[in-house]
Amino acid sequence: MVHCDGLLFQYPAGEFSLRVASFEVAEGQSVAIVGPSGCGKSTLLKLIAGILVPAEGAIRVADQPLSSLPLPQRQRFRASRIGMVFQEFELVDYLSVEDNILLPYYLSDGLTLDGSVRERARTLAAAVGIGDFLPRHPRSMSQGERQRVAICRALVTKPGLVLADEPTASLDPANQTRSVALLREQSAGVGAALVMVTHDHGTLAGFDRVVDLGSLVTITPTV
Repeated sequence: MVHCDGLLFQYPAGEFSLRVASFEVAEGQSVAIVGPSGCGKSTLLKLIAGILVPAEGAIRVADQPLSSLPLPQRQRFRASRIGMVFQEFELVDYLSVEDNILLPYYLSDGLTLDGSVRERARTLAAAVGIGDFLPRHPRSMSQGERQRVAICRALVTKPGLVLADEPTASLDPANQTRSVALLREQSAGVGAALVMVTHDHGTLAGFDRVVDLGSLVTITPTV
């Protein structure tokens, strides 16, 4: 599902360049990425998503040369083939829960919103325990409930890959464990590979692989 080879990335005004010799994720596999702060965990996730582009090397996702595609094609591919769960969930407070789940369909002209998609959104919401919250707005919900909305949004397009950037950072320990299990289960339920960045080693049980990015990458300080 994901193949990264010989990556080099450097922020224009950043403090380091990031090199990743090789990183792969198989179809349907769940992978947790850990490592010290500043080692590039979030940067690697953004590279895999096509939000950032490496200066050297190649990234393939679902056999597509994502890193070499023009920006509009990367955006369309990401909207239709990659589900993302952000650390702060990135929900739109003035939209209903249902419309937040369906947001990829409103933002991408490559996706078609029809009755079957709406039914899928409702089914996902029911599966994670927020089926009765669809008319509500996220601002009236708890952090754990908002996180479930974000998971549903990431899965509604039936992606082959789900990327989660420290999605439990704002949750208490009990909800961290519960939410990560939910994210794994729901990704597996649609056959999606899952790559999750986390700093909390207490959430790692059940992942197929755990990758310590600190030992996988080379970080070069910028002079």
